[in-house]
Amino acid sequence: MNETLIIPTERPDVVLRQLTTPEDDQAYLDVFLAAYAGLNLALTAQDIQKARLVAARQGQLYVGIVEGEAVAGGLHIRRNCRQPNQGIISYFLDPAFRRRGLATVAVRAACTHTFAQGRYKSILGEVFHTNKKSKNVLGRAGFTAVSEGTVFKFELNAPADL
Repeated sequence: MNETLIIPTERPDVVLRQLTTPEDDQAYLDVFLAAYAGLNLALTAQDIQKARLVAARQGQLYVGIVEGEAVAGGLHIRRNCRQPNQGIISYFLDPAFRRRGLATVAVRAACTHTFAQGRYKSILGEVFHTNKKSKNVLGRAGFTAVSEGTVFKFELNAPADL
């Protein structure tokens, strides 16, 4: 049996943890639905399980953002099909866990881990122009704005020493 991937962050009480159990799937679903409550999504824990299994087969990073023992959100880095040497990051937090720096430390840790694996030369973050808080997260995590419009694009390049 494989060990569960746990990625530490700069905060000792926050880790990124690979989802592996039906209980993880349900916890991830609960915070996902809380984060996107206004969208009336019809997802199940089985949908989350399918997504994490596909992500695992494709070598994607698909983790829960965990503070203490609570799943606070989720984070995913997948390959950019238009630029194979580039990953695309997405993340979310349950509203109860926002405004505490969790997204910033999670994004930093996930990018550091991904670059150390040698999978990508850069990571792209795409944010709707109205989502100022997410733009700030990417900026604090070291991303640079590369294009603006309805969707802002931010990029982080792998460190030169990797």
